[in-house]
Amino acid sequence: MSSKRPPLGVRLTVDIEEIRAPRGTVWWARVRWHDPESGRRETIKRSHPTHEAAAAWIAQMQNTSRTGVDATQTLADYVTVIGDRWTRGIDPTSTYDPYSAGIRRRVVPTLSVIFRSG
Repeated sequence: MSSKRPPLGVRLTVDIEEIRAPRGTVWWARVRWHDPESGRRETIKRSHPTHEAAAAWIAQMQNTSRTGVDATQTLADYVTVIGDRWTRGIDPTSTYDPYSAGIRRRVVPTLSVIFRSG
């Protein structure tokens, strides 16, 4: 599954299309936006077994665009996305190394276990 997500604050256009096939009905949900950095039109399209599931996925993508938080994102993906932004205001000469090690060795693994089991 692609990790492409709409960026914060973009206006999404959405649609849901019903496809009737010999194996049953499938619902295709699509979100589109103009990327603010490249100016290119971006699209994400996913199939779903029901109209309700397609609508719920679109609502998640709209929430991602509105808040910058993707409920389907893994903790590891989130840590990658935020990068070193958590270090703002930390003195790189004294506290950065122990804080970085603590996050990498204790916080992320612990949260990963909690969220995987919960």
